[in-house]
Amino acid sequence: MKKTLIVFPSWTRDSFAYSKLIKTAPQDWNIYVIDYSRFFENGKFDFEGIHNEIDKLPQNELFLIGHSLGGTLAIEYSSLYPEKIKRIFLTNPKLFLIKERKTVVLSSLLKMGIANPDFLLINLKSFFNIVKTPIKQFRLSQFALHNDLKIKTKTPVTIIWGSRDRLLSTHTKELFAKYIPQSTYINLSKYGHGWLISHPEKFWKISEKQN
Repeated sequence: MKKTLIVFPSWTRDSFAYSKLIKTAPQDWNIYVIDYSRFFENGKFDFEGIHNEIDKLPQNELFLIGHSLGGTLAIEYSSLYPEKIKRIFLTNPKLFLIKERKTVVLSSLLKMGIANPDFLLINLKSFFNIVKTPIKQFRLSQFALHNDLKIKTKTPVTIIWGSRDRLLSTHTKELFAKYIPQSTYINLSKYGHGWLISHPEKFWKISEKQN
């Protein structure tokens, strides 16, 4: 049976950032990347609009994947519309309010772009998205920095954590166990925050064992 993967991207990212994920997808997977510019207005997400969009897709087995900020949104969406979702994958998710990391987010993104050529073009595209819609991106960044997860989900969750993450707190495993006790935790010791973008083949190998 065909499977559909709904991607909730990281902040400023769009389908371009996940092109490698799409290109490396097995033949039995369809990929759909949520475009935040269509569903985020005045500091709020239109989850009903996202649901209506997903409802138009082929009715295959449905999986969600949330990267960074997208982890929060995937969890919230699943709490509102849990019926068809078989599993949620969270990749280095920003699920909790980590105050001590606020000041390093932009500088870390810049370092990622300089140190890793794979991220340079993607980060330039993200910068273009900021220039194109600065107010919306600012409000989205505030949502990312200040939103604290208070919603639980009953959907099975697999958390895949690149332990070399320089953006988010390393004290996450305990928080995941507290808020999402039914979750499966997988640690990737050689990868950082953006591994889903640069090394999506790791995800596809993991997904084979989780669905």
